[in-house]
Amino acid sequence: KRNISAIHLSNSMCPAHLHDKIEEIIKCLEEGKPVLCISSQLIEAGVDISFDCVIRDLAGLDSIYQAAGRCNRHGKSDSKNVYVINIKDEDLSKLPDIRAGANITRRLFDEKRNDDINLYYKYYFYSQKNEMDYNIDGGSIYDLLSGNEKRKDKQGIEPPKIRSAIRSAADEFFVIDKGHTEVVVHYGKSTELLESYNTTKDIVEKRKLLKQLGRYSISLYSYQLDKLKKNHAIDDESYKGLTVLKNSFYDEIIGLNI
Repeated sequence: KRNISAIHLSNSMCPAHLHDKIEEIIKCLEEGKPVLCISSQLIEAGVDISFDCVIRDLAGLDSIYQAAGRCNRHGKSDSKNVYVINIKDEDLSKLPDIRAGANITRRLFDEKRNDDINLYYKYYFYSQKNEMDYNIDGGSIYDLLSGNEKRKDKQGIEPPKIRSAIRSAADEFFVIDKGHTEVVVHYGKSTELLESYNTTKDIVEKRKLLKQLGRYSISLYSYQLDKLKKNHAIDDESYKGLTVLKNSFYDEIIGLNI
């Protein structure tokens, strides 16, 4: 009724889609038009947007500060408000780090010390101290990369100098969790690029097209991919070597629609 643009941003959208929506937000703000942006954490870093007000779900204080950085970012007016809300019955069971950060932030609010980021980190690292070594069977990643006291060679003789088991650590630890699959979606120029990929026989051109298709891809967890396959939403036959989301499962507003 108030003619306000409502825009969604999340990793359920491919990079090209996100870019278009961010440009739309920037245009609205520059023209002084009201805009409501509903976003995941991706807006908290590397996105130069300045809103008049920010509402953030309870999370780690560092994340709240990042979100607050999108409020009156360019200092064009007096101070603006940032509201922190606590969504009832939110399930963070699959996001233990975020849950830990939210619990500590809640504690700081109760203690009326929510402006003390150093105290937040002190509480956070204390609560997570047993997780910081990245425990694995028989030890931890820290053990493998430091003294590695348990390491012996195939004959059971301790190595004389280099003790770090770098290869073993690399096999056990991933900055980005294993199990992700890149899936191309139908958005913008992607359908045209997919057809070109299918018809060209030039390997150099195929590589160029693959790079371009990266802007039209989303990264899915295995459980998401399994559900999509169950719903017959994945096309892994029409485009050799590529996994493609069928057109009806990608929405122009929210992106992936399982």
